[in-house]
Amino acid sequence: MIGSHADVGMISGGGSAQVDPPGGNAIAAPGKGATHWQEEIWFPTSPLKAIQARAPKATVKYDSGDNPAAAAALAGTADVAVVFAYQWESEGMDLASLSLQHNQDVLIAQVASANPHTVVVLETGSPVTMPWVAAPAAIVESLVRRLGRRQCAGQRAVRHGEPERQAAQHLPQERGRPASSHGHAASAGVRVLGQPGSPEQRAGGLPPFPVSYDEGLKVGYKWYDAEKKPVLFPFGFGLSYTSFRYSALTVTPLSMSPGAKVKVTFTLANTGARAGAEIAEVYASLRPARRNRPSGWWASARCSSKPERSARSAWRSTPSTCPSSTSRRTAGRWFRATPRFWSAVRHRTCR
Repeated sequence: MIGSHADVGMISGGGSAQVDPPGGNAIAAPGKGATHWQEEIWFPTSPLKAIQARAPKATVKYDSGDNPAAAAALAGTADVAVVFAYQWESEGMDLASLSLQHNQDVLIAQVASANPHTVVVLETGSPVTMPWVAAPAAIVESLVRRLGRRQCAGQRAVRHGEPERQAAQHLPQERGRPASSHGHAASAGVRVLGQPGSPEQRAGGLPPFPVSYDEGLKVGYKWYDAEKKPVLFPFGFGLSYTSFRYSALTVTPLSMSPGAKVKVTFTLANTGARAGAEIAEVYASLRPARRNRPSGWWASARCSSKPERSARSAWRSTPSTCPSSTSRRTAGRWFRATPRFWSAVRHRTCR
């Protein structure tokens, strides 16, 4: 096991989401673990100890990853290498880029080159670039875990438990400028990061600057889809230890009245050799005449299945609840445009 202080803890969220761990910062010296605003805080929940408990007969060694070459040398002697990498962030600040900090991209690339059975576990609160994406055997997005969640990260890394969660946003393919160029403080020449003074002094406010919210409905994954921008992994992507097949998608209105509920039905089959769980998703878009509006996630549900079994799944909902439904004001009255065209069920690609 390599990197990210995985021998003693896992990174926590920052800002108002910060929960001070018992005993203070886990990576600090005894008695020196006092927590402070906008400093990296680590929970005392060790993935190393969790894996050792799950695989008591295995020999598990740890390397800090501070020296990528030394970590790669150790990885080359192991059956499996698990690299923990993190991106700390907090409210009241912006990341300098979407790249992993502290030379972690180099660490992952060298370890994966030394051992083809490398698993990368990401502890991040937002998307990061992955220039090494083709090198490791698996990538687990652990997000920023709460206290006591080391067991989940350890179980996923050694295939105890199904990695049934899916990407909550698109993960970018390229470095460079962000997906949106909408107005913000930096566009007006106002420096937000690295301002001098204490938080109390900065609380007085920034000088006025213009902000333009011109993205409309194109927020998050909808922007990528509407602009046809390539992504590394799309919203809703996620792999499983088994495989699934979808078929027989039907959409049936439950009545002919405007805004009535519709029923979406499809067949989900577990085509693999082990039991698993799938998060099925349904997306909706407006009829072709209004396709300038981006398609949107409409509904999702967790489906469990045994090997070589299939089942029909049926959902009922109102089209106006879809994110693609919009309202417009004409002659003093509001009108709602609701989806009339449903796209196929989207599901994760399994391997």
